[in-house]
Amino acid sequence: MAKSTVESSVDLAAITLTSKIPEFWVDSPRVWFYRIEAMLAPQKLSDDSRFDIVVSKLTKEAIQQVTDLLMDPPEGKKFESLKTRLLSIYEESKNRQLQKLISEMDLGDQKPSQLLRRMRELAKEKIPDDTLRMLWQGHLPSPLRAVLAATELKDLDSLAVLADNVFETTRATHVSEVSQQQPSTSKETDLIMAEIAKLTLKVEQLER
Repeated sequence: MAKSTVESSVDLAAITLTSKIPEFWVDSPRVWFYRIEAMLAPQKLSDDSRFDIVVSKLTKEAIQQVTDLLMDPPEGKKFESLKTRLLSIYEESKNRQLQKLISEMDLGDQKPSQLLRRMRELAKEKIPDDTLRMLWQGHLPSPLRAVLAATELKDLDSLAVLADNVFETTRATHVSEVSQQQPSTSKETDLIMAEIAKLTLKVEQLER
């Protein structure tokens, strides 16, 4: 009788816990597992119970990816087997992360430093700063790339500060010119030269 009561308490705890666990995060599977393992650990549930809880939180598309494990689960470590399969399917590979850095990032309305921060987060310290700097500068407007090419600064944080300053000045000047409706090739050239002059001054200040 006592054993039955304990089992009922465990089942009730599992049901209550399941209601608090979010549906499987297809875009962040490892983070999802971090979260649910932290929730499951204090309960000391069996391997079968943890396996069943994960299955109950999978989307239809995710279940289709693990049908063989559901139909014929391993005798032991069912939870770990399911976790390994889901991570291998949904976690982005290093090549995919690099592809995003190269082709999918976009400056948009961000500052150059904000774009660099996003790229760093995606790189997760797996890409050297020299490579990251080249990829980052490749996403910047060509006038800004020309200005950065004129400096001998190599530190990414210093370059980001410099890029933000030049970017803000260039954007403000561009907006002013558009409002006055007096665009010209000579003005664009003068603008670039002015920014290079400002860059030289800022570089000297940073070096000091």
